[in-house]
Amino acid sequence: MLPLTNAQRVGNKVPILRMGSPTANTASSRVKPEPDDGHVKELSVVQKHEQNVEARYILAGQPYRASMTSKFQQIKQPFHLIYEANEMAPQLENLTPKELLVDIDLEVQLRNKLHKAA
Repeated sequence: MLPLTNAQRVGNKVPILRMGSPTANTASSRVKPEPDDGHVKELSVVQKHEQNVEARYILAGQPYRASMTSKFQQIKQPFHLIYEANEMAPQLENLTPKELLVDIDLEVQLRNKLHKAA
């Protein structure tokens, strides 16, 4: 261990680093450098890697996102038709929002019971 300089000493005492103190844990106190003169500084190797990984995840997720969007559209269109028909119906025949909820599992169970009974 190197000897402390006078600037590092506090009075005649040597400072003790304790776990959890800001000087003991430099990883949590790191600050990303900002450009001083307005010019963009070159990214570090770690920052470039993080950007590449993020870009790969975005590209990898696009097919899944597209399939989910099409599935939502398949559900959304019939529901929108039902909702519009409900709005056009007379006041006494309108369904409440609670009655418009769709329970797919219950629907499958009921259809299976009907097919078994038939």
